[in-house]
Amino acid sequence: MKSRNLLTGLAIAFAMSATIIACDKDDDPPALRSKEYTLVPVGASGVGGKVTILENADKTLALTVALDKSVKDTIHVSHIHSGSIANPGAVVIPLSSITGTGVAASSTTAISSITYDSLLNYTGYINVHYSAFRIDSLITQVNIGKNNP
Repeated sequence: MKSRNLLTGLAIAFAMSATIIACDKDDDPPALRSKEYTLVPVGASGVGGKVTILENADKTLALTVALDKSVKDTIHVSHIHSGSIANPGAVVIPLSSITGTGVAASSTTAISSITYDSLLNYTGYINVHYSAFRIDSLITQVNIGKNNP
């Protein structure tokens, strides 16, 4: 009986030490990075919010535009431009539209055409428009990358 208990105890001790060795910190996946920007209302729109850029494990990005309020049943169009708010440039990356709910609303776009580091070093900005039918009407925007480190 004593030898059986001793063998059981040794087996448990061996299993625990193997588990501890297998959980070495070098085996952990690299930490994901994220950056957040605060959207600024344009004119009297009163619409703010935030943009969050998240680096995924496969090096793609998830870019979320979250509005603190939206216009019910309106499709808000958004995209990344080159340049800055003060020196506008062309649209370079279209983002997923945001369906207005009358309250806060958001959308997330999967991006594989640029890396996290490249986007944070890019000279650009994000515009959110009232709708595709009123594309000249901006409701909120923010400089990103080098324009807003």
